[in-house]
Amino acid sequence: MEQDMLEPLKIYNKELKQKYKDTANKIFDELVNEAKTDVPLNRKTVASYNLACSNLNKAKRKLTSKKAIKVLLIIFICIAFVVAILMIILGCTNSEMLIAGIVTGIALILLGVGAILMICLNINKSIKALKKLTENFGIEVAKLKSECDVQMATLNALFDWNMPAKILNEASPLIHLDKFFDPAQFAYLHDRYGFEDNNNEDMSSDFVLSGDIYGNPFLVQRFFIHETVKITYTGSIVISWVETETDSKGNVRTVTRTQTLTAQVQHDGPKYYYSTRLVYGNDSAPHLHFSRSPSGMSGMNEKQIDRKVKKGEKKLTKKAERELMDNDSSTNFTMMGNEDFDVIFGAINRNNETEFRLLFTPLAQSSMIDLIINGKPYGDDFVFQKDGPINYITSSHAQVQDIYAAPANYMSYSVDISREQFVDYNTTFIQSLYFDLAPLLSIPLYQQNKAEKYIYNGLSEYNTTSYEDEAIANRFSRDYFQPKNCITDLILKVDQKQKVGNSDVVTIKSYGYRGENRTDFVSVFGGDGRTHQVPVNWIEYFPVTKKTNIAVRNCNQSRSNVNNNLNSNVQYSSFLGKYSQSTLFQRGLMAFVLINMISPVDDANMETLFNKK
Repeated sequence: MEQDMLEPLKIYNKELKQKYKDTANKIFDELVNEAKTDVPLNRKTVASYNLACSNLNKAKRKLTSKKAIKVLLIIFICIAFVVAILMIILGCTNSEMLIAGIVTGIALILLGVGAILMICLNINKSIKALKKLTENFGIEVAKLKSECDVQMATLNALFDWNMPAKILNEASPLIHLDKFFDPAQFAYLHDRYGFEDNNNEDMSSDFVLSGDIYGNPFLVQRFFIHETVKITYTGSIVISWVETETDSKGNVRTVTRTQTLTAQVQHDGPKYYYSTRLVYGNDSAPHLHFSRSPSGMSGMNEKQIDRKVKKGEKKLTKKAERELMDNDSSTNFTMMGNEDFDVIFGAINRNNETEFRLLFTPLAQSSMIDLIINGKPYGDDFVFQKDGPINYITSSHAQVQDIYAAPANYMSYSVDISREQFVDYNTTFIQSLYFDLAPLLSIPLYQQNKAEKYIYNGLSEYNTTSYEDEAIANRFSRDYFQPKNCITDLILKVDQKQKVGNSDVVTIKSYGYRGENRTDFVSVFGGDGRTHQVPVNWIEYFPVTKKTNIAVRNCNQSRSNVNNNLNSNVQYSSFLGKYSQSTLFQRGLMAFVLINMISPVDDANMETLFNKK
């Protein structure tokens, strides 16, 4: 298994893919047993619920059909009576049409009366009966759905944010996930690998997840990012003018021409987007720097790959010869013995050939090529950057993967639907993470270099990291952080922190932009031979900020325990009401949007109340 782990694609397809699925099912079964969910009873109730929903939908369709028939009959009646009157009038005023008009009119009146009788004696009764039936089915559906919800309540309450971690840690202990990114893990990354806090004012931590491989730490980070970009605005006007023209016969006439004149202007404005990356620390090859981008070779056949490799090999040969002759020690690219790897993996901007070869042994090269060339499940969609002891993996699939693992992903009225959602979400989550780690797992030296145990003195300045502070702030409603007149998205940043007992009081600075309407006039030459001023409306953006205090604390509790406390501990709820506008819990951390500042005494009281049985 350890040897196979150096070939991540092979071991995933051969063993881990199924193992992750089996483990997900096993943990789901454990949750069902813990919740004491009556599975047969739930299935029976869900079957009744589904049948009731089907009956309700059928009744609704029949009701809609009957109402449509009634509308059509009413339209027919109206048309029949109008035409009948017209035919009778026509017969009375035209002797030739007398009999035909009167007979047709009477026939139409009789048909109209028949339609009225059909509506009164049949259609209305059917509609009334179907309305009652629909109402009864609706009551039955609501009742059965409520029963299903009650049957699933204890199981739904047990779902937590750490479900992917439980599955991954059990199925492949080599890869370990933490509950959340705590100060000890940050101190380790900072002290050993030089990892820094997020001080970029334009990047807010939207999500962070920490873990390790053989003790070597990694982070999954999702940032919400702001950039100032040029925004293009477009305006237009329609002009017209009169021209004279002579036709082929010499006749002179005037013609009105029209033309739409369009103009564009560009002005600075905000752009917001998410970016996800994996960060990995390892002491191996600590002086090596390089980057590589997707090769575009995933899914190619052998002939296509051979052509691309031969073409790339010629370019690299010229590069190596050129750098050998330039007497510049900073450019010392030397081709590997495996030309395929050099072309397919890239990383030709590496700065240390010796350390590069230490990492990319023949086994690593073979495994990496296999990972890149194979198009499943993601193929070569990753950027790999090594910056000394810090490695960054940025993949396309990670940008679209839901990595929040919210319990709502699995909560359902049906145990079978819940299982399906649980297994599907978690195996997809783990697959995405696994193939972000796969390029790192392909390097034997990274796994052989088992990190020494980091001695954390526990004397952190704070209880939580700024990454988690910003991430949990981003889960609150934007209303709490919205500056006055703000019309854009917000970047939430930790502005100040204060340790208050086991809580951190965090000042979140939010900033966005207010906008003012502007108009530029652009000169555009028209077909009439004149220059026209085309108005282009645009928005000028002005920064706006707001500061909001929140408190964040590690509860060291499960979601179900927290919810039970909030629902049953009146003193705790009352205490929170005094200090908090809104309370939020996720991944073991609880946060409050503060009404009043808390003191160490308040924090101690909160701790006592929270743990009160």
